[in-house]
Amino acid sequence: MLCSAGCNVAQLICKERNITLCRFARNLFNSGIPPPKLLVDELEDVLEADNQDWLASGLELLTEDLQSIAAGSPSIGGVLRLLVIYYLFFTRPNPFLACLDFYFLRPLADNTANKWKSSDFALREKLGGGNFGAAFEGLRVERGDRTISPRAKLTPEQKKRHETDGAFSRGSQWLVWKFESDATLGNALDGQLGSFPACLEIIKSILRQVLLGLQKLHDLGIVHRDVKPDNLLITTDGEVKIIDFGAAVDMCTGVNFNPLYGMLDPRYSPPEELVMPKNFPRAPTPVIATLLSPFAWIYGRPDLFDSYSVGVLLMQMAVPQLRTSANIKAFNNEMRQCGGNLSQWRDYRGSRIDFTLLDRNGKAGWDLATKLLKPRDKFNRGRLSVSQALAHRYFLPEF
Repeated sequence: MLCSAGCNVAQLICKERNITLCRFARNLFNSGIPPPKLLVDELEDVLEADNQDWLASGLELLTEDLQSIAAGSPSIGGVLRLLVIYYLFFTRPNPFLACLDFYFLRPLADNTANKWKSSDFALREKLGGGNFGAAFEGLRVERGDRTISPRAKLTPEQKKRHETDGAFSRGSQWLVWKFESDATLGNALDGQLGSFPACLEIIKSILRQVLLGLQKLHDLGIVHRDVKPDNLLITTDGEVKIIDFGAAVDMCTGVNFNPLYGMLDPRYSPPEELVMPKNFPRAPTPVIATLLSPFAWIYGRPDLFDSYSVGVLLMQMAVPQLRTSANIKAFNNEMRQCGGNLSQWRDYRGSRIDFTLLDRNGKAGWDLATKLLKPRDKFNRGRLSVSQALAHRYFLPEF
């Protein structure tokens, strides 16, 4: 009887004062009254019902806000509520998803990832290297498997266990990821895989896949900053994989961002050389940077850094005379001399360049290239984003 009365009192207190279960339990302990289990259970039921009521009230309030806007008589509070919801959940980069990823999903992934040891792999030949490390072909070693050697050809079953990893040395860090290919677009343009196909549809397919990959990165607030043929793997299925994120900057959390310094390849970098204007402040703590990231993205448009590199990539694939590394470097230098004006560069080069693939279909390729390779204007705009490039008529079927 006492327990029942206590439960009724607790229910009244929770409803009238809206205190949490933890606070109520603390008050009981401080008063010296032992909280019966039935009392605690009923408190939990009350709070759960209150939470459901709160959720229903919130949805009802938002519905009223939308209806008032549709009727042409919105309230200031309703507009502010909808703007906050839009800002947190629907802007790019998305502050809510970025916080969730940085503070929850990433630590969870780190704690649940496979814990590899160097003895789990057999190193084979070196695939490449750069400023941040080296990549080797590797093979996961099954227990008791003595058939793997650095030079032996792989069996079909062994190829299924293909992996790539960093060199194993004491005190070093290394990564393991799925082996996709050992051929890059750079190899294809240099002629190492045979003559580069003079096929417009193949060029379109490669360019579209690069743009789609960058679009997904930009949606997350990440700017790659090093888009070039050597960082684009081509699989046997014709798929394009973007690799080498050593220079990438996360404009959502501020990771790897310095407004005065940028890691870039001068052959593919835009004239501004930085993802954000020089007067842009350094990134604050990740949670503050995340909440402010949509404003930073709107102001500086850091994604246009990558879209310029895609424009250089288009020129390199579509113009035979620009396919070698040396010639694309000369192209970028000449573009700077022409003030970033691609049409002026074309007049300068004249008949020495074959623009056939760019001039097909009403010069669709040329129009796309000129809009991707434009210098930024004073508002940090002026060139197409990757999303705008994907919507360009260049990707429409030819008739």
